[in-house]
Amino acid sequence: MKLFQQKAFKIFIVIFGALVIVSVIIAGIGFQKNNKFIFQLSGFENLVSSLEKSKVVTIFCIAHYLGSLYVPDFNSNDENRNMWIKALESKDENSSSDYIPKPGIFRNKNIHLDYLKCVLKDYGFFAKIGFWFKRNHPVKTILEIIDFLQSQLMKHQISGSVLHIIDEKTIKIYNVSFSCCTVGIGLGSSKSFEFGSTKDFSNRTFEYIAFIVMNLTSRTFDSPIQE
Repeated sequence: MKLFQQKAFKIFIVIFGALVIVSVIIAGIGFQKNNKFIFQLSGFENLVSSLEKSKVVTIFCIAHYLGSLYVPDFNSNDENRNMWIKALESKDENSSSDYIPKPGIFRNKNIHLDYLKCVLKDYGFFAKIGFWFKRNHPVKTILEIIDFLQSQLMKHQISGSVLHIIDEKTIKIYNVSFSCCTVGIGLGSSKSFEFGSTKDFSNRTFEYIAFIVMNLTSRTFDSPIQE
C-alpha cells in the first residue's frame, strides 16, 4: 500500500510539473499572439524611441481610478533626470519637488487602471505557478509590474508612480503621494524589477515598458504639451 502511494505521488508530481511547463509555454505563446498587434502599431516604435531618450514614465492616479500618464521631456539634459532620480532614491522630498520634469513627449490625461486588468485576466492557475518557478521570465515580470502599479496607485487619494528604466534589463518604480491639504509630495516605497532573456521575446526593456504604457493608455495619446 505504501509503495503504491509513493508511486501515485511520483506520478502526480510528474503530471503536475508537466502541466506547469506546458502552461508557461502556452501562456508565453498566447501573450505574444494576443498582443502582437500592439508591437506592430505605427506609434509603438516612436514611443520606444521616446522612452530610450527619457528613461522615465510618470503615472498619477486620482480617487483610485482615473489618472494621467506622461513620458517626461528632459530636453536631452541627463543631469536633470539623474538629480530627480537621486532625490527619489534618497527620499529627499524638497529636492524631488524641485526637479519634477515637464511632460512633453507622450501623455494621456484620461487613463483608467481597469485597462491593466485586461493584461492580467488571461492567465490560469498553472501558468501563474509556472511563472513563479521560472524566474525573470519577461511575461512574469510584466505581470508583476502591472500588479505592483495597481496596488500602489490605489493606496492614496492622489497617488503616483515613477518608472525609471535603468538599463536593458532593469527598471525601478518609485511611489509618491500628494495631499490636497499640504504642499509638496510624499515619497513612499520603491521596488526594482528585472527582465530575464528568452529566445521568444525581444529582450528589450524599453519595448516591455512601452507595451505596459500602450495598455494603460488604451493605445491613445494626447498631443505633446507646447512650450
